[in-house]
Amino acid sequence: MKRRLLAAFICLTFFLSLTVGMHGAVEAADQVLLPAYVKGNDKWGYVNLSGKIAVPAAFTRAYPFVGPYARVELGNEVGYIDRSGKLLFTKKVDSAYDFTDGLAVVSVGKRDQKGEYIPYSGKYGYINSKGQYVVPPQYMSAESFRNGVGKVTLFNGTCGYINKTGSYLIAPAKQQCFGMYEKLIVTYKEGTYFYYDTSGNLLYQYPYHFNRDLSKDAKPKLQAVRVKKKYGFADSAGRLIIPPQWDFAGAERGTWGDGLIPVRNTGKPYGYINEQGKYVLEPVYSMARTFSGGMAPVKHVEHEKDYWRYIDRDGNDVLPPKYLDAYPFVGDIAIVREKVRKEGTVYFLFGLINRKGEYVVEPQFEYLDYVESGYYQFYTTGTYNHAFSGIKRAGYLDSNGRILFEGPYTEVSREIVDHLGKIIDQTSETVWVNGKQETRYGIREGIVDLRSGKIIVPPIYNSIQLDAENKVISSYDRDEKGIDYYRFDGQVIYKP
Repeated sequence: MKRRLLAAFICLTFFLSLTVGMHGAVEAADQVLLPAYVKGNDKWGYVNLSGKIAVPAAFTRAYPFVGPYARVELGNEVGYIDRSGKLLFTKKVDSAYDFTDGLAVVSVGKRDQKGEYIPYSGKYGYINSKGQYVVPPQYMSAESFRNGVGKVTLFNGTCGYINKTGSYLIAPAKQQCFGMYEKLIVTYKEGTYFYYDTSGNLLYQYPYHFNRDLSKDAKPKLQAVRVKKKYGFADSAGRLIIPPQWDFAGAERGTWGDGLIPVRNTGKPYGYINEQGKYVLEPVYSMARTFSGGMAPVKHVEHEKDYWRYIDRDGNDVLPPKYLDAYPFVGDIAIVREKVRKEGTVYFLFGLINRKGEYVVEPQFEYLDYVESGYYQFYTTGTYNHAFSGIKRAGYLDSNGRILFEGPYTEVSREIVDHLGKIIDQTSETVWVNGKQETRYGIREGIVDLRSGKIIVPPIYNSIQLDAENKVISSYDRDEKGIDYYRFDGQVIYKP
């Protein structure tokens, strides 16, 4: 009897330390907390940006904070903590998601005779920060709330939208539910797009979809819309300004470069129209891309070799037809591709030119692409071979054509944050399966500082991303439990 009382007292003491002790663990409510695995007790807790344990490791699994709360697992139950480390509640559910708009999506499924979860039997609902069901589990799927609206799908295949009490803003129907665009709910049914406010009031209905810009200072921009297989242009309020009459409209995501945009019909050349729908440049181009700073790359149908050239707004040649491929200028630099003969072999390589057509970087890359923040990514093998096993160099250039980083890696990523770039190396291993050899491929990721070219996170991880509101680098290796955290300068914050 005494042993039972002692065991009960120990359990109660542990639970109180988990709830009360955690509550005092973090003083600043807005302090950055990172989920951290502690090898010593095989549990998860949270560390701060100094790498110090801020919430004791008492969880089977811990997840990043989203807003004021973070999701944790304790055995076969899911719980949530606040930023003080206080455990708000635990609940036995089959899946749970982060809190948004004060509610979290959870699902509860059926069990077999052994108590095992039966796949695809889950019903989805919503709970509040006390763990209480605000909307009972009843949907085949449910999405997190946004602007007070939740998208749900019923088991009969219909979808609709509810408010936080579970009442329907838009009744379920055989329709497509696109979710929210800005603060508008968008659905599609029988050839018509419907636009509602967050109270479920119908505002507009059109035979086309457009991305409405609700910001007060936004300058109205025309965007391509498709009506009965033809493209026209609508303004940001949804008014059809240029009637549908083209099979193709726009280039480079449909942007209006210098107030002009390329359009064409099937079997016909491209031309450029203005915002009144009038042709400024007649349809004489087999290919056409966006204007930038008064210049656009095009292919002229009359040219026998059909090379790319650059024209001005009057259609005059600015740079001669000589490129196998050419792209719009970003600032004063453009990517082009040319034939290059080396030692009797012809290669098709990319380089960078300025607005005079002078090479800032001679053609030497088999792949070259613009990355946000003014960088370019490249890779090359030295021979025209796209096989990963042949990659010899991969790296980044700046807008002056200066190589910031290069190394013997498979590729570099488009993901640039501030001055950081991601490097990716392909791995392969040969294993025996049922008496046969198999080659298994994987990737390893790292981070390079583009200012110095220094590798600040070595390419040893399966996945690298930014966490805690882009304040730290988190790195995950499937062969290891836990997450390693780094600062942007490469300093280690925490390793399990």
